[in-house]
Amino acid sequence: MTPDTFIRNELALREKQGLLRARRISGTPMRANFSSNDYLALSTDEAVIAAFREALQRYGAGSTGSPLTAGYHHAHQVLEEALADYLGVEAVLLFSSGYAANSGALNVLRRIGYTPILDKLCHASLYEGAGDKPLRYRHNDLDHLTDQLIGLPDNQDVVVVTESVFSMDGDQWDGTGLHALCDKMDTVRTGATHIFLDHAHGLGVTEVVTPSNQIKLQTGTFGKALGNGGAYVAGDQDWIDYLQQQCRHYIYSTAFGPAQAAAIHRALQVIVKEPERRTMLREYVDYFRQGAESLGLRLAPSQTPIQPLLVGDSGLAMRLSEALRQKGIVCVAIRPPTVPPGTARLRFTVTLHHDHAAIDHLFSALQEVLQQDPELAEVCCAA
Repeated sequence: MTPDTFIRNELALREKQGLLRARRISGTPMRANFSSNDYLALSTDEAVIAAFREALQRYGAGSTGSPLTAGYHHAHQVLEEALADYLGVEAVLLFSSGYAANSGALNVLRRIGYTPILDKLCHASLYEGAGDKPLRYRHNDLDHLTDQLIGLPDNQDVVVVTESVFSMDGDQWDGTGLHALCDKMDTVRTGATHIFLDHAHGLGVTEVVTPSNQIKLQTGTFGKALGNGGAYVAGDQDWIDYLQQQCRHYIYSTAFGPAQAAAIHRALQVIVKEPERRTMLREYVDYFRQGAESLGLRLAPSQTPIQPLLVGDSGLAMRLSEALRQKGIVCVAIRPPTVPPGTARLRFTVTLHHDHAAIDHLFSALQEVLQQDPELAEVCCAA
């Protein structure tokens, strides 16, 4: 079989299984887009846009180089310092994407001798950095994690990899329990037991994660609540300095533009000065869940803006997504391998673009779809 034939066959198979990915040009108004991660509506905030515009005039459109050549500007330094202060850490390093930050930083830890153990539902970027056949523990199952740790050589340094808010289920890590477990392991093992925390979907939405001796590195992105793009790795000064020397994803990538850094900094300032945004977001999430309950929808038990409607079959998830699109509402179907087989879903994300009227409109459309399609109603609604 030629490579061309193999590729065509694989594409045909994915289409038959309802797994073929496709892009659609985004043009739906934000109040009708329930797949956006713009939780605090900062992508369209006037102050953020003004900061971007002013910095474009000052710096130009791009950074013009990697951060270790010509690409590191004053705006990047200002953002790093402000973010370090917000997170309560010693230092921050900026990355072009969350994928690069996660895979690059974890790869460095692995190269200096750490064994990563990942929560089963960690993001693909974390698995990329963990290498071939990484150790895993069942989702949020600290008993299973304990078994994994005890089964390792006594002197092996370990980094437990998890997320503050899990991107596909919307549930949260057990920070208190995980810290207690790491403390316990430090008394029974000679090797270190540290935490690598991906805070991408928690940044600006949940409480700031308190720095600790156990959390050696925290990562996060600016493409969610901060309404922009790019990412960071945060931690102790020595660890961040070492990443700057050794992380290939940082060294050999063009830095994102200084105007973008200025816009992110302004978004961070808005988050600090306007805590009521987070309060309002929580109220919208509660309103969304009340509406879903009134329709008997089979939602995952999430208290975050990520609200998955479990469908199961990939083809049915695609059918529901398309039916909503026909009514002017965007909610992309999430299918394997992004989620485990048999757990395809529509992952609704609630943002400050979604006031009560927008949420009511969504559920009105969803009710019409389910009334017209009994098969979808059967899989989407609780018995």
